[in-house]
Amino acid sequence: MDAYFSYPLLISSIVLFLTWVVFNWWSQNRKLPPGPWGLPFFGYFPFLSITHENFNAFHKVYGNVFSFRTISGNLMVIVNGHKTIKDVFVNRADEFDGRPLQSNLVAWFSDGLGIAQEEGEAWAQHRKFFLQTSKKFGFGKLEMEERIHDEIKQMIEILKKEKNADLHFSVAHAVNSVISQVLFRKKFDRDQTFVRIQKSMRKIIPIFASNINMIVGYPFDLMFLLFPRMRAVKDGIKEVRKFTDSAAEEQIRTHDPSFSRGYVDAYLQYRDELLAKRKPEAAFFNGM
Repeated sequence: MDAYFSYPLLISSIVLFLTWVVFNWWSQNRKLPPGPWGLPFFGYFPFLSITHENFNAFHKVYGNVFSFRTISGNLMVIVNGHKTIKDVFVNRADEFDGRPLQSNLVAWFSDGLGIAQEEGEAWAQHRKFFLQTSKKFGFGKLEMEERIHDEIKQMIEILKKEKNADLHFSVAHAVNSVISQVLFRKKFDRDQTFVRIQKSMRKIIPIFASNINMIVGYPFDLMFLLFPRMRAVKDGIKEVRKFTDSAAEEQIRTHDPSFSRGYVDAYLQYRDELLAKRKPEAAFFNGM
């Protein structure tokens, strides 16, 4: 047996293997932004608690751009600061149009559709449409500011009248009413439907703000299968999707090509124009 076994050869093989592992890790990470070190496979995920507080601490150490790895070695790059974010997502948008194709919370919530999840040409087309269309509905103009002021005034009046009013509910109603006016040209009513939606959102929002939002890929899928809390979030997402799908279906059913009530109508009109002209871009606007 000893004739076929060599300790020096074994030790040399182990050293070479470890050298290869270290070099491979170094070559993958040497051009990345600085950031905290983590554990093998788990990355820095076990040390994340309240993510926005963690990120604030990292920002003080590493600057406006830093990176770390999460479970299964997935890379996270965090961008901070108004100027830096504008430079990345506005001035150099075409260079940063990639999106994670693996499972993640945003993709799970949106079926991988929309500006937040699409990438490449699909993302570029939707971004272009959004920037052109949003201006028509008051974005960046006095009209939007007045709309927000009106909602705030109504919210303040309600808070004055109601004793022990739920501030979270009132703020959420005001914010969602502004968004609904842009999308559908109608406001949210303070009825039981909105109460149910708000209860569902309260299940979802803490997850978006937690370290779970840092999990990507198959570990994310496993969490939804194994943890009851995540199943409750799934039920909340279903409730919200049910409402938004119903609102979108009503817009489609009552759509008048000669009149645009809001962003959804503008989307439908633009899609129909592309289809009528047989433009190749029409393929990117079949989400409705």
